[in-house]
Amino acid sequence: MHLPPLNLETIQAILRGELPDETVKPSCSIAPENKQSPKQVLGFATGLIHELTPQRTRRATAANWLLGVLLAQSQLA
Repeated sequence: MHLPPLNLETIQAILRGELPDETVKPSCSIAPENKQSPKQVLGFATGLIHELTPQRTRRATAANWLLGVLLAQSQLA
């Protein structure tokens, strides 16, 4: 399986639904200090409650977790 590079473009593609879904479910919790990362780093606004679907929730969780990894590796300022 080919994995794209871990960078902001990949994370944005995840949020936009441009990458194929995988069957792996996120099992790591998001660190409290990184919970606002999508808003702060990507300018990603959360949707309204009626817009949430399981797929969008999984994508947002995965993107948030990956942003936390990038922040921990100091690849983002």
